[in-house]
Amino acid sequence: CQGAFFVFEGVPIEAGTSDQVTLVDDDECTILVNVYVESIPIDETELEIINCGDTLFTYLGTAIDIGNEATFTLQNQYGCDSLVTIQVLENYEETSLEVLVCPDEMYFYNNVEYPAGTDTLFFFQDVNGCDSIVNLVVLASPEVNFELEIQSSCWNMDTGSISIQNITGGVPPLEFSYDDLPYTSQTTFENLGTGSYPLNIRDANDCIFEQTVEIPEIREIDVEFPITIFPCEEDSVLVSVNLLSGNASDISWNWSHGSNQYQAYVFQPGTYTLEMTNQCQTLAHPVRVFSEGAEFEKLFYIPNVFSPNDDGINDRFQIFPGKEVEVLDFEIQIFNRWGDFLFKSTDTAFSWDGSFLSEPIDSGVYVWWVKATVVSCHQAIEIFKKGDVTIIR
Repeated sequence: CQGAFFVFEGVPIEAGTSDQVTLVDDDECTILVNVYVESIPIDETELEIINCGDTLFTYLGTAIDIGNEATFTLQNQYGCDSLVTIQVLENYEETSLEVLVCPDEMYFYNNVEYPAGTDTLFFFQDVNGCDSIVNLVVLASPEVNFELEIQSSCWNMDTGSISIQNITGGVPPLEFSYDDLPYTSQTTFENLGTGSYPLNIRDANDCIFEQTVEIPEIREIDVEFPITIFPCEEDSVLVSVNLLSGNASDISWNWSHGSNQYQAYVFQPGTYTLEMTNQCQTLAHPVRVFSEGAEFEKLFYIPNVFSPNDDGINDRFQIFPGKEVEVLDFEIQIFNRWGDFLFKSTDTAFSWDGSFLSEPIDSGVYVWWVKATVVSCHQAIEIFKKGDVTIIR
């Protein structure tokens, strides 16, 4: 054993060393013997004992508390010392449980729901009474951020679209769905009609991010044009357009005289064409700009009643042109209520005595129309007017 001596022919030799011993044989010859004494090393053993609860670990009658250690000296089969060191450790298990939850969802653990942001410890005991510690960490699954490009739909066809752009966040891969259709990797959906569409984005954690998308309608173009009178004393006049249906910003406005404004100035009376175009239709509309002098009542005075009874008062029906009106062409025709022709003249100085074929006609209402070309506001204007006159006898 280590530290002991081996005696050879009366010579003590320490374990782990060697020596030369001289011997004499029977013939009195000298013999040199080299002797090496091998040292048996001390047996050293370290043991870690896991213990828990309030119990003590006992070894060879010695109680060792949790967190302490003790060394025991024993003898092996050679009678040499054997050292045994025992360390008693506390037995507990610590587990980290890290989970992701979708927005507005909870994680159910140990019969309780826990929201995102939870970071807490749970202490349990196993069947041996040893502690088991669980560290629960609930993380929020990263939200998906995105932008939408919405294309409006025509009133008469499905031309709307949804394009999902600048997508960040979420746990890839992401999938997309609209209107409760199957999920796909596609990020643009076309040929959509006007209305509301539920848009869903699903990530790898099965978190679903929802948004309702509205596809606006491009309405049918419908306009009306208030009567526009070109004043004689002005150089221009603004032609107004009342947009009854449609969005003015979506429409291209093209006037026949070159303007591309919603409402345009014109520089002389006449008929213009306004062409209106959006992505759904093209509509052309004639627009009449009247000269101030073209109002019939300013060009001609026509009475609505006369009495052909030869009393010298209002006996004849006639038309009186305005003082500054130059008549280039003129025609008047008169009919009864059934449309039968009664009278015609191409002279503004005419007068009608209320007869047909030299016979007086009955009292009643009779219809007339006038077609004329006159000069007003320094230009020739064609006019046409209908009316009626009452004969009283």
